[in-house]
Amino acid sequence: MTFILRKQNNLTYLIELPKEGLVFLQYRNETKRALLPNEITSIDTVKALFVRSFPKQLTMEYLDSPHVKIYIHDSNKDMFYELEDLRLIKPDRK
Repeated sequence: MTFILRKQNNLTYLIELPKEGLVFLQYRNETKRALLPNEITSIDTVKALFVRSFPKQLTMEYLDSPHVKIYIHDSNKDMFYELEDLRLIKPDRK
C-alpha cells in the first residue's frame, strides 16, 4: 500500500506500507524509513510521520494546508485514491 501527499505545485510525498509496520517516506528525491504506530487515530498521525522524518523540510502547519492531500496507491489498479478512511491503513503484523 502506498500513500502520497500531493501539493498543487507537483511536489510529491510518498509513504509505502510493507509488512511489519515499516514505512518508507519519500520527500522529493529523499527516502527515509519509519515505523508505523500500532494505531492511527487521526490524519495527524500520518502527517507526523513525515514531520519526524523530514524535520528541516516539513512542518505540521505546512501539511495542514488545504492544498496538500494524502492519496493511497492501489497497486492492483495502479490508481491513486484520496485517503478518506483511516481504517485503510492496516499493514500486516505478525
